Amino acid sequence: ALDEASKDEGVEAVITTSTSEKAFCAGGDIRALRDAAAAGEHERNHEFFSEEYAMDLAYHTHRVPTVAVIHGVAMGGG
Repeated sequence: ALDEASKDEGVEAVITTSTSEKAFCAGGDIRALRDAAAAGEHERNHEFFSEEYAMDLAYHTHRVPTVAVIHGVAMGGG
């Protein structure tokens, strides 16, 4: 969605919200990372962090402001 927004000159800002009523992130990614490490699936974790940091860079370098609307608990590395 961020890539699409960057192509649309009519977009003036990107707003990110959560689909959860009680938290912005529930930590499911941390559980999946731990399970993959325990199973020896280190390439899976490498892919996860490669995608995570690419997304973080995309937010940082996006041509318009990005805003996260948070109400309640907020967790995560992004």
